[in-house]
Amino acid sequence: MNPLQKNLKRKFWQVVIGQMLFVFVFALVFGFFKGRTAFESAFLGGLALSLPSFFFLRRVCKSVLSSPHSIVFSFYMGEAIKLFVSGILLVIIIKIVSILVLPLLWGYIMALIVFWVLSAVVLTNVIEKR
Repeated sequence: MNPLQKNLKRKFWQVVIGQMLFVFVFALVFGFFKGRTAFESAFLGGLALSLPSFFFLRRVCKSVLSSPHSIVFSFYMGEAIKLFVSGILLVIIIKIVSILVLPLLWGYIMALIVFWVLSAVVLTNVIEKR
Protein backbone atom coordinates (compact mmCIF):
# COMPACT_ATOMS: atom_id res chain seq x y z
CA MET A 1 0.00 0.00 0.00
CA ASN A 2 1.50 3.33 -1.02
CA PRO A 3 1.60 6.40 1.29
CA LEU A 4 -1.39 8.08 -0.40
CA GLN A 5 -3.55 5.00 0.16
CA LYS A 6 -2.40 4.75 3.77
CA ASN A 7 -3.20 8.41 4.37
CA LEU A 8 -6.63 8.09 2.72
CA LYS A 9 -7.39 4.94 4.68
CA ARG A 10 -6.56 6.70 7.96
CA LYS A 11 -8.64 9.74 6.98
CA PHE A 12 -11.58 7.59 5.88
CA TRP A 13 -11.53 5.83 9.24
CA GLN A 14 -11.82 9.28 10.80
CA VAL A 15 -14.90 9.93 8.65
CA VAL A 16 -16.60 6.67 9.67
CA ILE A 17 -15.75 7.08 13.36
CA GLY A 18 -16.81 10.75 13.28
CA GLN A 19 -20.07 9.81 11.61
CA MET A 20 -20.78 7.11 14.20
CA LEU A 21 -19.97 9.45 17.10
CA PHE A 22 -22.25 12.13 15.70
CA VAL A 23 -25.05 9.59 15.18
CA PHE A 24 -24.67 8.40 18.77
CA VAL A 25 -24.74 11.93 20.20
CA PHE A 26 -27.67 12.89 17.97
CA ALA A 27 -29.55 9.77 19.11
CA LEU A 28 -28.76 10.60 22.76
CA VAL A 29 -30.22 14.07 22.35
CA PHE A 30 -33.28 12.66 20.61
CA GLY A 31 -33.64 10.08 23.37
CA PHE A 32 -33.25 12.70 26.09
CA PHE A 33 -36.25 14.63 24.78
CA LYS A 34 -38.38 11.79 23.40
CA GLY A 35 -37.41 8.63 25.32
CA ARG A 36 -35.58 5.36 24.84
CA THR A 37 -37.48 4.24 21.74
CA ALA A 38 -36.61 7.52 20.02
CA PHE A 39 -32.93 7.01 20.93
CA GLU A 40 -32.95 3.48 19.51
CA SER A 41 -34.79 4.60 16.38
CA ALA A 42 -32.43 7.50 15.65
CA PHE A 43 -29.38 5.35 16.34
CA LEU A 44 -30.59 2.55 14.07
CA GLY A 45 -31.36 5.09 11.34
CA GLY A 46 -27.81 6.41 11.51
CA LEU A 47 -26.39 2.91 11.70
CA ALA A 48 -28.31 1.94 8.56
CA LEU A 49 -26.18 4.46 6.67
CA SER A 50 -22.92 4.23 8.63
CA LEU A 51 -22.33 0.52 8.00
CA PRO A 52 -22.62 0.76 4.20
CA SER A 53 -20.51 3.96 4.32
CA PHE A 54 -17.62 1.94 5.72
CA PHE A 55 -17.67 -0.41 2.72
CA PHE A 56 -18.06 2.51 0.32
CA LEU A 57 -14.96 4.21 1.70
CA ARG A 58 -12.97 0.98 1.49
CA ARG A 59 -13.92 0.65 -2.17
CA VAL A 60 -12.92 4.23 -2.98
CA CYS A 61 -9.64 3.92 -1.07
CA LYS A 62 -8.66 0.81 -3.06
CA SER A 63 -9.32 2.53 -6.38
CA VAL A 64 -7.30 5.69 -5.67
CA LEU A 65 -4.28 4.51 -7.68
CA SER A 66 -6.35 3.53 -10.71
CA SER A 67 -7.08 5.60 -13.77
CA PRO A 68 -9.37 8.62 -13.34
CA HIS A 69 -12.15 6.75 -15.16
CA SER A 70 -11.83 3.81 -12.75
CA ILE A 71 -11.88 6.12 -9.73
CA VAL A 72 -15.06 7.87 -10.90
CA PHE A 73 -16.70 4.55 -11.78
CA SER A 74 -15.75 3.07 -8.41
CA PHE A 75 -17.06 6.15 -6.61
CA TYR A 76 -20.47 6.14 -8.33
CA MET A 77 -20.90 2.36 -8.09
CA GLY A 78 -19.90 2.46 -4.43
CA GLU A 79 -22.35 5.27 -3.71
CA ALA A 80 -25.18 3.47 -5.53
CA ILE A 81 -24.48 0.24 -3.65
CA LYS A 82 -24.22 2.16 -0.36
CA LEU A 83 -27.61 3.81 -0.83
CA PHE A 84 -29.23 0.58 -2.00
CA VAL A 85 -27.91 -1.43 0.96
CA SER A 86 -28.83 1.31 3.42
CA GLY A 87 -32.35 1.37 1.97
CA ILE A 88 -32.64 -2.38 2.48
CA LEU A 89 -31.37 -1.98 6.05
CA LEU A 90 -33.99 0.70 6.71
CA VAL A 91 -36.77 -1.57 5.45
CA ILE A 92 -35.50 -4.48 7.57
CA ILE A 93 -35.31 -2.24 10.65
CA ILE A 94 -38.84 -0.93 10.08
CA LYS A 95 -40.23 -4.44 9.56
CA ILE A 96 -38.42 -6.21 12.42
CA VAL A 97 -37.77 -3.68 15.19
CA SER A 98 -40.43 -1.74 17.05
CA ILE A 99 -39.26 1.81 16.29
CA LEU A 100 -40.50 5.32 15.68
CA VAL A 101 -40.21 6.16 11.99
CA LEU A 102 -39.54 9.90 12.33
CA PRO A 103 -36.47 9.56 14.60
CA LEU A 104 -35.24 6.71 12.37
CA LEU A 105 -35.40 8.94 9.30
CA TRP A 106 -33.82 11.88 11.16
CA GLY A 107 -30.96 9.63 12.25
CA TYR A 108 -30.49 8.48 8.66
CA ILE A 109 -30.60 12.01 7.23
CA MET A 110 -28.19 13.37 9.83
CA ALA A 111 -25.76 10.49 9.19
CA LEU A 112 -25.91 11.24 5.46
CA ILE A 113 -25.24 14.95 5.95
CA VAL A 114 -22.37 14.29 8.36
CA PHE A 115 -20.87 11.75 5.94
CA TRP A 116 -20.92 14.25 3.07
CA VAL A 117 -19.48 17.09 5.14
CA LEU A 118 -16.73 15.01 6.76
CA SER A 119 -15.82 13.37 3.43
CA ALA A 120 -15.55 16.76 1.73
CA VAL A 121 -13.35 18.13 4.52
CA VAL A 122 -11.11 15.06 4.58
CA LEU A 123 -10.72 14.88 0.80
CA THR A 124 -10.00 18.59 0.60
CA ASN A 125 -7.26 18.23 3.24
CA VAL A 126 -5.73 15.21 1.49
CA ILE A 127 -5.74 16.93 -1.91
CA GLU A 128 -4.21 20.14 -0.51
CA LYS A 129 -1.38 18.18 1.12
CA ARG A 130 -0.43 16.39 -2.12
